[in-house]
Amino acid sequence: MKTPEREDDELKKALETAKEYVSDSGDDGDLNSVAWAFLEANEDLASAEAFARRAVELDRDNNVSILHTLLASILLAQRNWAQAKPYVRSILDRFSTGESSLRQDSIDQMIADAVRVGGP
Repeated sequence: MKTPEREDDELKKALETAKEYVSDSGDDGDLNSVAWAFLEANEDLASAEAFARRAVELDRDNNVSILHTLLASILLAQRNWAQAKPYVRSILDRFSTGESSLRQDSIDQMIADAVRVGGP
């Protein structure tokens, strides 16, 4: 039977393996996925932010889901409203014009997180 400590160790090991895998990656999808994994585990948010920023740089289509990772998850989790603000505006603009495939619950969560950290 796995103990919570063993599960935590296995999670950290898996995240480190993923981190090594994408460190030099040029694939925005891989970087985005690993950034989400770090965020969901609430581990090494600085690395998650770096991976998400790189994914945004590599993304030629200005993919809202990648911006959403950077914004809603990482910057707001770090309570960094100043840097998150332009991403929030971009996502809300895209959502209001139907350009975003994000679900309403994702938008609601982003707004709640923004308010929690001192946003609008």
